[in-house]
Amino acid sequence: MSTHLRTLLLLPVFAGAMLLHGADASEAKTPKPPMLPVVNEIDLKMPIQHARATGVTIQGKHFLLVRHANSPRVDPAPDHFVYPTDSYKLSLLDLNSNKVLWTKDLGWGIIAGDWFCPVLSFDIDDDGEDEIFYIDNELPKKPLSFRRSLVGLRAGDGKEFMRFQVKVEKDYRFILMGGKDKKGEPVLIMQNGTYRDMNFFAYDRKGKMIWRRLIPQDGTPRASHCTSVYDYNGDGSDEILWGERLISIDNGKDLFLGNEDAWNGHSDIVMPYFDRNYKFSGVWTCRESRPTKDHPEQFRCNNYDPKLRIRWGALKEGHIDRGGIFRINAEGDKVFWAQEMRADPVTLKRSFMPTLFFGEDGKPLDLPLKRRFAPRGIDVNGDGIHEIICDRTIYDLKGNALYRVPVQDKWMIVGHLRDDLPGEQYVMHSADGKIRVLADPNAKWSESAKKRYAHPYYDRCLHRSAVGYNFAYDLGGL
Repeated sequence: MSTHLRTLLLLPVFAGAMLLHGADASEAKTPKPPMLPVVNEIDLKMPIQHARATGVTIQGKHFLLVRHANSPRVDPAPDHFVYPTDSYKLSLLDLNSNKVLWTKDLGWGIIAGDWFCPVLSFDIDDDGEDEIFYIDNELPKKPLSFRRSLVGLRAGDGKEFMRFQVKVEKDYRFILMGGKDKKGEPVLIMQNGTYRDMNFFAYDRKGKMIWRRLIPQDGTPRASHCTSVYDYNGDGSDEILWGERLISIDNGKDLFLGNEDAWNGHSDIVMPYFDRNYKFSGVWTCRESRPTKDHPEQFRCNNYDPKLRIRWGALKEGHIDRGGIFRINAEGDKVFWAQEMRADPVTLKRSFMPTLFFGEDGKPLDLPLKRRFAPRGIDVNGDGIHEIICDRTIYDLKGNALYRVPVQDKWMIVGHLRDDLPGEQYVMHSADGKIRVLADPNAKWSESAKKRYAHPYYDRCLHRSAVGYNFAYDLGGL
């Protein structure tokens, strides 16, 4: 990172309520920034409490698939499980015409939660058009049944074209992934299990199993809530970044294990990142599990090189529940962030510590954005540099408030979703079922942003954003 850039990032320029250098918010009053305008509004005509969205490609055009329910988001962990109040629906939206093309009710056999029902947009037959995959329950009147099937839908009309039973090993945390092997053939993967045993099942375009792998509790790293598939090592075959390990999609074997002699836990955040030339450069991880007794000195956050060798680490204590990466200039230099979560042992009420920032060299940065709610990156104006969303406000990296977003709506996905608009868009849903796309009216096209949108990893991210927690963290590293 250049001296000029580091100086720029350290400037305490924000004089309002975000100031971190001792000034009280009452000392300076700043006018509220304008609302980020709505450029699309599509009414699903049904209430929504919880939703995710993923990009879908049909005949070269981009659409948005929304998985939604009028139910709280249900987590399989016993301390967080709540009864669902609605079934999941899938709705395909055309953002050009503001139309709902089709809606499919998945039924009460599927519990409305991210881990019970991942939805993947993936071109399984390699014809240039996506298919949509989810995991169904073969006994719909018994929602906790482990008799499951992997179902494929045609994206154009939502009609089922594939269904086959899959083996489930008594864990309600599912992940779906898709990529290509060394022959260029599509591979669809269903994964089951996060914290303990981890099972992988890989299928070809016809639904035939081509490999299976069980990773038992063997003292090696566990899974993450963020999962990505890409040709990270440039050998022509995709790899799976699964927790702090890299797995070949050809046979399910490990290529690299991060910190393998000292780490066997679960990392909440595992994010790949790319250098100025858009080449895979490393991995940023934030850990939840406690260090092992034999290695209490481990860092809670680690920056790995492409072979998962630790470059530098940060923080020695805490459950680092959230983290990410921002682009801080048009050339693609990065800032890494992490945020510790604490929970009351009785009520389980969560609280978040101030966000910590680090440069590419691992040195702490004092950005004027240390909020208690996780900051998210969005290139809202299209210049190839991230602005930051936190506390329902979009800031630049100096802490200047640019826009507000609706307090009453919930966000689903961030990305370049409309080909006719520069910059990235912010998609939210209202409680009464309206899907709103928000965009900067002053955004401009830039070569930096165009290169980023054209990168194959960017497209991969948009197509797996309804799987796990990928929607929240994926794009920061590119």
